[in-house]
Amino acid sequence: MVSCQKVDYSDDDNFHLHGAGGENVSWRVVEIYGHDLFFSYIAGGTFYMGAQNTDPQGINYDSLACDDTPVHVETVHDFYLCQNEVTQGLWEAVMGSNPSYFNYGNPDYPVENVSYEEVLEFINKINEIGICEFRLPTEAEWEFAARGGLLGGLCCEPGQEAWIKSNSSETTHLVKKKLMNYLGLFDMKGNVWEYCSNSYGNYGKSDNIVTRGGSWNDDASKANVFYRGHYADPTHNDIYTGFRLAITKRN
Repeated sequence: MVSCQKVDYSDDDNFHLHGAGGENVSWRVVEIYGHDLFFSYIAGGTFYMGAQNTDPQGINYDSLACDDTPVHVETVHDFYLCQNEVTQGLWEAVMGSNPSYFNYGNPDYPVENVSYEEVLEFINKINEIGICEFRLPTEAEWEFAARGGLLGGLCCEPGQEAWIKSNSSETTHLVKKKLMNYLGLFDMKGNVWEYCSNSYGNYGKSDNIVTRGGSWNDDASKANVFYRGHYADPTHNDIYTGFRLAITKRN
């Protein structure tokens, strides 16, 4: 049976999990087509987005920064972000088939081999239920959450929280098997690239589609919080790219 439980935004019934940095993370459960999705609450704020490779003492310095410049100030509002990438099981329940290359018969692998247009179709389908308003995160929201939001900081070494080229054995892996970040989010780095809702260019000045986080086939220079991937063709799909869902917090 098709169902979607309403997200309860009241403050008196928060669930909590223990984040990697020792903080309590508020989260909500939403059921879609019989699949429980856990959404971490991301308290909005202002942060420095991007990276630079010219001033080692400067803000967000990283020697590997390239198209992640300029470092600039962004503000995001409160929102919810799914703790894991959309799985093959959920995609198949909604769309009727599983397009993933890495299809091992386990529904908890991340879906990949899906285009941006197909992802929007998926989101439209689950929004037709009429209770929850799902969407892709913006690029600023994605980076803010990947950096740990207002908690800030990186929780561990890349291999501890990410499936990347050095440890993936050239395949995707089950979601939620690496360490979560400070906000209770899994696989923000590695496993599969994740589509964002806004365009690429100089932070929003071209029509190319933004992807973030790197994949099982990338090293830590791409599987990080600042590197920016992109596609020109919204119908393009590949075995490296999937997505995760966001929900706007109601006032």
